[in-house]
Amino acid sequence: MKISKPVPLYMQVYDSLKADIIKGTLKPGERINEVQLSQQLDVSRGPVRESISKLEQDGLILRNKRNALEVYTPNLEDLKEIYECRMALESMAAEKAARFITGTEVEVLEDLLSRSLEIVNSKEDAGETTVLFLELNSEFHNTIIGISGNKRLMAQIDQLKSLTKLYRKYNIHDRERRRTAHLQHNEIFQALKDEEADKAREMMSVHIKYDMESLSDLFVGKA
Repeated sequence: MKISKPVPLYMQVYDSLKADIIKGTLKPGERINEVQLSQQLDVSRGPVRESISKLEQDGLILRNKRNALEVYTPNLEDLKEIYECRMALESMAAEKAARFITGTEVEVLEDLLSRSLEIVNSKEDAGETTVLFLELNSEFHNTIIGISGNKRLMAQIDQLKSLTKLYRKYNIHDRERRRTAHLQHNEIFQALKDEEADKAREMMSVHIKYDMESLSDLFVGKA
């Protein structure tokens, strides 16, 4: 018998706040007030304080020059640093995954790509499809990272996970960008399926570099 443990209250608060930051309900630069959040969520300040501390570790909440808490604001310099790290780490993960991938894991990735294609071809509301595609996009990358089997590599990538997801949101809002991402994922998948380690590494690097350049253009355009 497996006994399931209840999710700690601070983790429930953390998940809720993190989702609000990723979705944009809590906007970049918005002040975070522990007392107000405690009242809004109807929980004591302890769990709120713990969740905020964890979000600070993720980089999604930071302290400004006045030591006040606020939501992280994406910027070009951070974007380049994060994606350069991702390019190096996830390319290595893809190379290793191509050497260790199993038939079952191929099927998992195929299913993710199939569900992603449905969203790419969907004519539903852009907001809903963006959220769904974001989840599948993240799951595709996380699955490959997991297949690599390198725990230290996974730990390094995990440190960037929350900010990566935040930046991805900006990059896949456009329908054509989602289509391009899907096609690039297919190329990565084919290299993994064929156990072509060097090609898997190259395709992952090309994919993340393309993301970085697309996002850079977006942020420069907003400047």
